[in-house]
Amino acid sequence: LEIFLTSALTIIGGVIIYAGGRIVEKFFIEPIHKQKEVIGEITDNLVFYADLYSNPATSRDEKHDQASNHIKKLSSLLSGRTGVIPCYKLLSKICLVLPRGNISEAGSKLNVLSRSFYSRETEKQGGLNQEIVSEIKESLKIKTGES
Repeated sequence: LEIFLTSALTIIGGVIIYAGGRIVEKFFIEPIHKQKEVIGEITDNLVFYADLYSNPATSRDEKHDQASNHIKKLSSLLSGRTGVIPCYKLLSKICLVLPRGNISEAGSKLNVLSRSFYSRETEKQGGLNQEIVSEIKESLKIKTGES
């Protein structure tokens, strides 16, 4: 009987630990990982589209439209991925995620950038866009080779 109880308790304990691990993975680790993937995509796109936002077009063209739409989509993804992370305030206090204010700031700036791919004053707007990108990088703690 003692061997049977020990075996049963070992199996039950293993199942509880496994289930607890899966819960932590699904509710905390996966959402945080998805948020970090979006931040990585933002980093990639800020580098990839640098020539376009630094030199806004004066009239509509497909490349600038595509870049603008992609940046706007990343803003909404960042907001969405952040919104599903439970206990966000606690996780930000222990530095597992960026503070919500940083995420909101970056999302706002990404939206502004997405609307700034066209301008009549291209040189002036290009400089403003560079400042916006610097603020996004600062908010998201992004380091690139060009920073």
